[in-house]
Amino acid sequence: GTLDVLAATDSITIVAEQTVQVTFVLAAREATPREELTTVSSHPHAQAQVQGWLRSQVPHANIAAASSTAAAARDLAAMSPQEARGRAAVCSPLAAQHFGLEVLAEGIEDHAGAITRFVLVTREGRIPARTGADKTTLVVQLPHNRSGALLEALEILSSNGVNMSRIESRPIGDFLGRYSFSLDIEGHIEDRRVSAALRSLHEDGEVPIWEVEARTGHRAVLEEALASGADALLAFNDELAVRLLRTLREMGVDVPGDIRLVGADGLEIGSLVSPELTTLSIDIDEVARQTVSLVAAMLEGGAPLTGDGAHRVVPYRLEVRASA
Repeated sequence: GTLDVLAATDSITIVAEQTVQVTFVLAAREATPREELTTVSSHPHAQAQVQGWLRSQVPHANIAAASSTAAAARDLAAMSPQEARGRAAVCSPLAAQHFGLEVLAEGIEDHAGAITRFVLVTREGRIPARTGADKTTLVVQLPHNRSGALLEALEILSSNGVNMSRIESRPIGDFLGRYSFSLDIEGHIEDRRVSAALRSLHEDGEVPIWEVEARTGHRAVLEEALASGADALLAFNDELAVRLLRTLREMGVDVPGDIRLVGADGLEIGSLVSPELTTLSIDIDEVARQTVSLVAAMLEGGAPLTGDGAHRVVPYRLEVRASA
């Protein structure tokens, strides 16, 4: 469906929406008694909105799927009179008029005043400026093995004063029972309350991050991590991360599409692979200074080799590249 495509596509951004009141007609090539109709075609979504009417008015007709309501009208209009005999389409009044069809019944939707939402998307990925009447659509994937995870996410929105106007669950498709949630919230991503909620959701809603150390048999570790639903791997060092990247590619796993990968060391090798490796970069000179300071303290004052006295804090920097 449309929601699944939007959730799976990183290169497009919703920049506007338009709601349109929808009404349907039953149309045919020529005036035809309903009892003579054998096939009615339309898009499945339209069929769902008129199924009650169809069951009561043309219960004997077969329902056929079309790629859109307009396509159902177009295809019917393109048929020869012989082919079109006994066939009708559920479409909009405009489509029926455009393709020269005869309207057999008007206003056949089960619920008058039905609304369809259309969104405008762009490939640039640029977020529109705030208008003061904004809406943000999110897709949240929660840990599947923790009870109350959805409630916690909703409480994050509530505690930040963010109103939610829509929520739908969608199967992720990788494992039975794993769902993502599509949400509409009121506000712009640059609003303080919205951005605070999104940061909290990101921190709270991450599926488990697997830490992979320098061990043999890391393919088995990768298979276990992927099977668990992990969406990120933290390697012990950049050299291991590069090996993991090669193995993931052999397994047909996309980085970062299927799983994100982060190394540690900040080595130059990370910028030479594809995709370039996100890494934790540590100041080696600072590590050396801290080490010398610690050893000197031990020699001069007998500082312990273990415990708080042996600990030093070394700053690091996350270099975000294409792998995460």
